[in-house]
Amino acid sequence: MPVQDRARNFVSETTTKLLERLAFQVNTTLHSHHADPVHDLRVAIRRFHQALVAFRGVLPRREVKRVRRKLKTLIDAAGGVRDCDVLIKMLGKRDLPGVATLKKKVQEHRKAAVPVLVAALERWVAQRSSSKWRSALLACQVQDGLQPRLRRAARKFLANGEAAAAEKASAEDLHRFRIEAKKFRYTLELFEPAWGDPVSQWLARLKPVQTVLGDVHDSFMARDIAERFGGSREIDAWLKRRQRRKLREFRRLWQESFPVPDQPLRIAALRRPARKPAASTTAGEAAGPVAVPRTA
Repeated sequence: MPVQDRARNFVSETTTKLLERLAFQVNTTLHSHHADPVHDLRVAIRRFHQALVAFRGVLPRREVKRVRRKLKTLIDAAGGVRDCDVLIKMLGKRDLPGVATLKKKVQEHRKAAVPVLVAALERWVAQRSSSKWRSALLACQVQDGLQPRLRRAARKFLANGEAAAAEKASAEDLHRFRIEAKKFRYTLELFEPAWGDPVSQWLARLKPVQTVLGDVHDSFMARDIAERFGGSREIDAWLKRRQRRKLREFRRLWQESFPVPDQPLRIAALRRPARKPAASTTAGEAAGPVAVPRTA
């Protein structure tokens, strides 16, 4: 099979699998509004969205823009619920002044956010979005190689990671890099079936970094929500200490995982696929539960 045909099949099959996974999570979340289904829904949305970004120029441009706009409605609705879940879990049974009152307020806010999410999901199902998007996105036109995009993304990730790990990095720098790390991880996972071990090695180093970056952000976001709902100074001080501890952990992990002398070799490893694309293994089966990592 010609290289372009293999690439076209890889893009089509990968995108379809991720869309099937999204449809499965939409239905699951409609039947259960607990924290885990909402989290898994957000992961499914972000993975599918990142495929649209990674395959930019291959998938139909106009349809991709339209789909991405509609995805934003879903992710925003799910975010209103998920942010509450993060703070509630973080507080747990912690014995601090004002915890019980704060948890009650956040739970009430979550209860009000759930109908907004359900309405967005019901519209998605009623509009038959899954089948319409699948038909619209299947017209792949592979015009250039996908490898250079992966290497460009790796260079950008490493440069911005160095900046975010610096002592003088701002909260905004860390937030931007957290989002970039998440997107880069999802992009690597798209290409792992075709690129094999080089991408697997990148992922093994990136996932712990992304996890601790998420912890830094969760603490920052939790402080903001706690302040909005009148949390005590003791709660804010505890969350601030947690945020600083996780930030130190991120800086240590970054230096260990992506030392500057190794970076050119790691970029070079992404030069070409290790084997033929095997898109059927990229996104799991949509017919039933799929083990999705909790780092998102």
